[in-house]
Amino acid sequence: KQGYACYADYKPKGEKGGRANNESYYYYFYIDGQKNQNLFRRSYPFYQEWSDFQNNLDRSKCYRVIYVEAQFLFFTQRRIYQVFEQTVPSPYFK
Repeated sequence: KQGYACYADYKPKGEKGGRANNESYYYYFYIDGQKNQNLFRRSYPFYQEWSDFQNNLDRSKCYRVIYVEAQFLFFTQRRIYQVFEQTVPSPYFK
């Protein structure tokens, strides 16, 4: 599917034992209005682009993306497959 991904938030990754690693974060994006964690498979093109995308992320913009959507019993999960540079203003930016 095609849609827009907008930056939502980031939170520290929890480690075993309840300690938080301050250098690693989960990024959250609104993908077509649904908040999702930054999950992507190693085989997806976006996996290789993630470090550059993370460094150049403009939080006030939404990015046009292709994503894969999977429906499970109680929730829907969306994973970013590929990102394009075309952007629109983010309605979620504060």
